[in-house]
Amino acid sequence: MLLAVCLTATATAGQSHQFRSSEYSGGSWESANGSSASLRSVHQTTNGWAVAEKRGGKNGGVWFDCNAGGVPSPLGFDRSATNLIAHVFAVVIADETSSLATAISAPCAVRFVEDGDGSFFSASGSSEERELSDSFRGMGNDVSVNARVGKMIVPGPKPQLVECVFGEPVGMNRLYFGGAPASNRWGRNWRGAFVEILCFGEALDERRANAVRRYLSVRNGMRLPTESDCETTPILKALGLNHGGAFSTILFVK
Repeated sequence: MLLAVCLTATATAGQSHQFRSSEYSGGSWESANGSSASLRSVHQTTNGWAVAEKRGGKNGGVWFDCNAGGVPSPLGFDRSATNLIAHVFAVVIADETSSLATAISAPCAVRFVEDGDGSFFSASGSSEERELSDSFRGMGNDVSVNARVGKMIVPGPKPQLVECVFGEPVGMNRLYFGGAPASNRWGRNWRGAFVEILCFGEALDERRANAVRRYLSVRNGMRLPTESDCETTPILKALGLNHGGAFSTILFVK
């Protein structure tokens, strides 16, 4: 198992931004809920960079392993996008241990490292990383995996939820997903996949966050520990999300 670490962030509410892998094409990821913002490959296929690839099927998503070769470029918002982001939900696939590195990068990095000795970082973690972790803990940032307080993620082909709340909202133009990290000191590239990303300009209260988790759980076949709430659909609508009728159809499985 591996540990999710969130390290340092900057300064309210804004619209929601929703990205589904089905909307991704050739380095450009348009929103699924009508947001004017879009995610784009930070680097083009020059100077050794490669663009993330979309895959369909059971393990569909936007993948950063780049079979064509080259260092995978992260996805980011336009430099002119200065709205603030405080809460991020990301459905990821971490298919192998080697793919676990910096998943989300801002002034803060949501990074996955081996927790072989039970410490906050792995035994191979640098002293610089440990000092940063100590300074981070009092800043109000928080990371959870699969809707649990714990930060453990298990490599495998199934989608998992990574949730990050920034103590101080970050500018959209300082937020990056996947690929090579913005700072070399955060180590390996994230070579896994993103299936869906939701960004909010304010930290959601537990009622609204529960509705978002229920939607992501149903849509992506994840068994998240959420509370049953008959108001899920109106909450998602109020948040401006495209829930795709996830709660309007009853499925019978035998």
